[in-house]
Amino acid sequence: MKLTSVITYGALGIAVCLPGAAIAQASGIYVGGAIGQSDMKQGCDGLPAGLNCDKKDTGWKGFVGYQFTQNWGIEGEYVDFGKTKANGTFLGLPTSADVKVNGWGLVGTGTLPLSPKFDLFGKLGVFRANVDAHASVGGGSASSSGHSTKETFGAGARWNFTKNWSARLEWERFSKVGDSNTTGTSDVDFVSVGLAYKF
Repeated sequence: MKLTSVITYGALGIAVCLPGAAIAQASGIYVGGAIGQSDMKQGCDGLPAGLNCDKKDTGWKGFVGYQFTQNWGIEGEYVDFGKTKANGTFLGLPTSADVKVNGWGLVGTGTLPLSPKFDLFGKLGVFRANVDAHASVGGGSASSSGHSTKETFGAGARWNFTKNWSARLEWERFSKVGDSNTTGTSDVDFVSVGLAYKF
């Protein structure tokens, strides 16, 4: 039994920003974390009748970045997307399955300052995903795993509410996470809110 659920590809990217905008975030190192909801877009595709499936879960991430200028930077992240889960009956036997996805990404970032306290940002890069799938049918079970390195991109808004602290809301897409021969693949969307501290 194959669950088509996988997630994230990481990063190396850039977004174009208009010159002359108000200065927001100066250069420097920052760290942060975020929590949100993951949606494994094709996570429940192809399942047999009799199984209920939930392709959304709570996920979290940690990140560290460096802002070279007010417009350009680079960011690394670790993301745990949680699981896609299915359960029910198959061939009259109790059945359960889940697919867990996490991984590392590296992205380039572009920032468009709107004011000293608010800015917009975009990101583009690559993501190395690790996918672990497990299924149990009656008294038997099977497991599989896969890896992928694919593109990731996203956009968001940031509120710089103090000199060092900022809050951000962002959306990210991780393309074709997983292995088509073992775990199956899926695009993954991740919407999150987070905090960052700039040194």
